Amino acid sequence: MIKIITDKNEWNKLANSASANFLQSFEWGEILESIGQKVERLLVEEGEVKLLAQVVYKNLFLGFKYAQIHKGPVFHCHSDRPSQGAEESLNGLFNYLHEKGCVFVRLEPTILDFFSSNIKKRMKLITDINPPATMILDLIKNEDEILKSFHPKTRYNINLAQRKNLIVSRAKNFKVFWDLFKKTGERDNFILHPESTYHVAVSHPAVTQITIFDNDVALASVCLFGFGETIYYLYGASDHEYRQLMAPYLAQWEAIKFAKSTGYKFYDFFGVAPNVSNGGAYQYDPTHRYAGVSRFKVGFNATYHEDPGTFDLPLRSTIYLIYCLIRRLRC
Repeated sequence: MIKIITDKNEWNKLANSASANFLQSFEWGEILESIGQKVERLLVEEGEVKLLAQVVYKNLFLGFKYAQIHKGPVFHCHSDRPSQGAEESLNGLFNYLHEKGCVFVRLEPTILDFFSSNIKKRMKLITDINPPATMILDLIKNEDEILKSFHPKTRYNINLAQRKNLIVSRAKNFKVFWDLFKKTGERDNFILHPESTYHVAVSHPAVTQITIFDNDVALASVCLFGFGETIYYLYGASDHEYRQLMAPYLAQWEAIKFAKSTGYKFYDFFGVAPNVSNGGAYQYDPTHRYAGVSRFKVGFNATYHEDPGTFDLPLRSTIYLIYCLIRRLRC
């Protein structure tokens, strides 16, 4: 049985019970809708399994489209055998999306235990859309214990910034964030979405902005998104000209303290380079595009976590092959 959920409280209650990522939250869907994307929130129930999927529909060619499920679908199951009812739920979802005219569905599962071997055979691993690897900090300890757990260099930089009498502000100020973010993008050579996209996200009530100032000069700004028991480090930006003041370290520490003081249990740094140590202590490829942020984030001594990745599951095989061919030709 498939049900379209339109009530925010109902959806978030279901999503929280399944420990869903913030990209499956109703609020994140609102942000996507505000920038013109088509979003649908689906509940599929088969037996003891509930499947949740906040689906984003993306246009292709000739009127075709595909479905994208960021960090999902997610499952809620009381059974000790997670596959029981899961395959039927997934097939129900795929059939529904096929009937909606989707050529394929792009999945970012956080766990593969619910995916049968039959379904896994149909899934094609592709380049990641959202980073599959992250660092998650447990906030159960008190502030002093959390601070002491950080790498000595990270603690030193936080203390250095604190000695500079910098100003910490929680006021929303998109212009301040955007000016810093543009500088960060130019410095680190990454492509930004349109300004309007970030404006919608930063302005949303679910997002908290923390900015570090030296008098009236903005040095660093972070944006946080809270959902369920976890707060996520959504965006970060800083001015390299004032790097000696170590404002990004202070911004992170203030964000962590804010998360703990408001009752969150976990702080998710949302994106690091994958671990290349074959199960050992965390190591990353220094040439990876997330190497710089990984070097920064690893100093906070959070626990490494990695999702399976991003997959395409074709629903209309011939058209999907044409889509892949067009993609290759464009590249």
